[in-house]
Amino acid sequence: MENIEQHVDLLPKNITESTLIHLRLGDKHLETDINYIGCKNDERIFSEDNIFKFIEKNYNKTIFFCCDNNLFRQKIKEKYNS
Repeated sequence: MENIEQHVDLLPKNITESTLIHLRLGDKHLETDINYIGCKNDERIFSEDNIFKFIEKNYNKTIFFCCDNNLFRQKIKEKYNS
């Protein structure tokens, strides 16, 4: 098992606490060659409004947003400008 300390550089050193949102849209929304997708119809249901509300409610916190779809991740990043 890898040591978690090897991956700590994802956030600046001065951030000691953060909130993590991990959104899994499913294999159907992966942005990769279709030959590498194991389950082509895998799609997860989620509430975009709930994600927006959560981010807005926690605007004063550092939020680390992870998503298996880069287009959606960029949408969030542009909407909240960080």
